[in-house]
Amino acid sequence: MENKSLHMELINAMNEIMFKRDELNRQIQSDDEEKKMLENDITILQQRLNCVQQRLRCNQEVIGKMNRILTETDMAYRKIQESSQVLVSALKKHSHDVY
Repeated sequence: MENKSLHMELINAMNEIMFKRDELNRQIQSDDEEKKMLENDITILQQRLNCVQQRLRCNQEVIGKMNRILTETDMAYRKIQESSQVLVSALKKHSHDVY
């Protein structure tokens, strides 16, 4: 009788270990699927990030060019204003000399 009882205990212990192993295998499969999905998401997000970074670089380059154009235009306009002021002053002086 005792031998039969030990045999049943052994079978029950083995069945319990097999059940837990099966549960663990299911969890491993589930985690592996989630890992693959997350890796795919990371790849997609990395591609989107690369596109945004490229767009930012291009837009920053364009803004740099626009800022240079505006600075150069402002400097040229100031020179024109100075030249116009000198011209107006010279005309006024010469017109006073004529009268």
